[in-house]
Amino acid sequence: MAPVEIRIEQENGQWRFSYITDFSYVGHPYPELAKEVDFDFDNNRASVLYSWEELITDSRVIEFYQMWERNFVAYVEMEVFDKIKVTAENQ
Repeated sequence: MAPVEIRIEQENGQWRFSYITDFSYVGHPYPELAKEVDFDFDNNRASVLYSWEELITDSRVIEFYQMWERNFVAYVEMEVFDKIKVTAENQ
């Protein structure tokens, strides 16, 4: 399974999403990682590879995000991801 990267940041004592990026392998015969789905909360944009880019507040994006989140949580519960890594950065 291709990786998913989630960045959260603390702002005014509250945690918030900075971005969520779901990668996929693209290309043949030597596939490389590419951003397949990107929710960029810092820049208020969302995009899907080879498809669309919209404001994150667009109803189509909200609906898609809800579906993506349900699927992601289901994959975590099914232990589909073989490795979870948490990295803390000093700012």
